[in-house]
Amino acid sequence: MAAAAVAAPLAVNALPAFASERVVLPSDAWTYATTRQPAASFWDAPRAEVLVGREYDEAFVWRSFFRVPVAAVSGASVASAVFSILLTHTPTGVATPVQLFQVTDLDPEAPLTWNNSGGSWLRNLGTASGSSWNSQPDQLLRFDVTSLAQEAAGQGLAFLSFGLRAANETDRYQWKKFKPGSELLEVITL
Repeated sequence: MAAAAVAAPLAVNALPAFASERVVLPSDAWTYATTRQPAASFWDAPRAEVLVGREYDEAFVWRSFFRVPVAAVSGASVASAVFSILLTHTPTGVATPVQLFQVTDLDPEAPLTWNNSGGSWLRNLGTASGSSWNSQPDQLLRFDVTSLAQEAAGQGLAFLSFGLRAANETDRYQWKKFKPGSELLEVITL
């Protein structure tokens, strides 16, 4: 009987080598809009928290907006990209959804209000669910935005603009607060 052929182990140097780089891009501007003050722009107002959804004890709705400089990945080959933000408060311990959208280009010099932002929502980029209530720890919510980052890199865009809103803006259990400054775009390039 012939001995069974044994495959030689694959040498490590026979695998293709890919160099990748992690690029972290924080937002350079953020604001929100609310039905509480539908004609007000909050670019220059003090803002302690990123707010999204219908307030738990009120009927007012909030949406938040972020501008992220992306020129650092212009022309790069994007392998993956994730937008993340730290959730700090929800009204219950049950995870509820929040949606991330691509929105029209944001300009911190131009007023952004509830009344003038209705047509800003270009593309739903995904939904993430989370909760941060009482003794629950803060939770990092992540959204895969690889396709959008690939487009931005290919087109050489200077900025990407994002918007967060509740999946159901009439559901008070989808009310959320996030930590300002925690929002960032993490891009892996090849």
